[in-house]
Amino acid sequence: MKVPGINRRAARQIVNHRDGHGKYTSLDEIVGFSGISRVNIHQLRNYLVVE
Repeated sequence: MKVPGINRRAARQIVNHRDGHGKYTSLDEIVGFSGISRVNIHQLRNYLVVE
């Protein structure tokens, strides 16, 4: 599955971080990974859910 605005590098960072630190509690936690900023996190909320 591809999410607009998340490249392979960012996806790998997100998964590796989750695997090492446990589940995310907020989408804000992925801000700072490759290419993900506070500006585009708003757009990503349409595609991602934290449960």
